[in-house]
Amino acid sequence: EDKWTVKEVLMHIIDTERAFAFRAFVCARGDADTPLHGMDENLYAANINVSDRTIESLIDEFIAVRNNSKALFENLSDKQSMFLGNGITYKISARALGYISIGHVKHHINIISERYLQK
Repeated sequence: EDKWTVKEVLMHIIDTERAFAFRAFVCARGDADTPLHGMDENLYAANINVSDRTIESLIDEFIAVRNNSKALFENLSDKQSMFLGNGITYKISARALGYISIGHVKHHINIISERYLQK
């Protein structure tokens, strides 16, 4: 009860991947002014219905979104990757956002494995 389904977790991963890539893009382009707001994950989850989606379609979408992120990060110079953007309460770099994005996916894969597949 009050927990996301596996499909909803996958959609959350996709949404968050998009948000991290946008924030990294802002930093990589040398923008220290645009505020990099967080996202309300529960609001986003409440405004998407994945019940008619297949797991395969969600995985395909994740791969497409991750490939977009990969292309962004692979083509950044060291200077671009280390520029500090306006994370509102703290400065953050594209490089840090890349690592956070990777860790976020791993975190949720572990949750799916431990809480949904072990029963």
